[in-house]
Amino acid sequence: MRHFYTLLCLTLCFFGKANMGFPQTSVYTECYAALRSSDLVKIDRQLSLLSGTKPDDQAMKGALLMKRSGLIKDAPKKLQDFKKGKQLLEDCISKNDSPEYHFLRLMIQEHAPSALNYNNNMEADAKVVKSAFPTLDGDLQQEILVYSNDSKHLKLGE
Repeated sequence: MRHFYTLLCLTLCFFGKANMGFPQTSVYTECYAALRSSDLVKIDRQLSLLSGTKPDDQAMKGALLMKRSGLIKDAPKKLQDFKKGKQLLEDCISKNDSPEYHFLRLMIQEHAPSALNYNNNMEADAKVVKSAFPTLDGDLQQEILVYSNDSKHLKLGE
């Protein structure tokens, strides 16, 4: 019986460590659903769940804050959220050139009002996402495929 527990512990440790090296995009499935929606409650809920300091959390939080800024009525808060979200996402991109971060920025820039002047990276971001697409996690690939159907800059298969 003792060997059974030892084997069980080793197996759990192995599988726990084996999964550490894979992207955790599936954790963000609800965040992507919130980004696709115009539901402020859904966005706020996801923001409240992203309290970590991991770069992935910060990048997603930045994108959600910018999306949120387009939905709230309070003009000063709107600009404050956008600037804070932009800073978070841009910091993440500057520290880690992750294709997922480029995808998040592309999604925001394609829908940001031109008055915000946040639209300078769309072509470059689309290029990064396209070239990295085959190597990305399946969940992230699915998000990109769904988004690319309506994207002006990200057309897969071209």
